[in-house]
Amino acid sequence: MWGPTFPELVEALPGVKIIDRSTVNAFDDPTVAKAIERTERKKLIFAGLSLEVCAAFPAISAVGKGYEAYVAVDASGTFSETKRQTGLLRMLQAGVIVSDYASLMIEI
Repeated sequence: MWGPTFPELVEALPGVKIIDRSTVNAFDDPTVAKAIERTERKKLIFAGLSLEVCAAFPAISAVGKGYEAYVAVDASGTFSETKRQTGLLRMLQAGVIVSDYASLMIEI
C-alpha cells in the first residue's frame, strides 16, 4: 500500500504470491478477502506496522466474518502507548484473541 514488500520477507516466502493491497483493512480489499477464504482456514493470525490500525482493523473484521482472529501484539508496532492500549481494548471488546508471537507459534 505504501511501498514494496520488504525484500527480506519476499525472500523468506519463495513462490508465495504477494498481494499489493490498496486499503488499510485487508478485508476491505476483495482480492485479499477471497485469498483468505480460499485457504479454508478458520483461525487467522495478524500483526501490523500499527497495532491499533493495521492489525486491529482486519482482525476485528475477521471476527465479524466468523473467523477466530489472533493478534501477535509484540510483532506489531505502534506510535504511542495510548494507541497501543486503546487498540488492545478495542480488539478485546470485539472478541480478538491477543497474544505474543512465540505463544502463537507454539500453539500452532
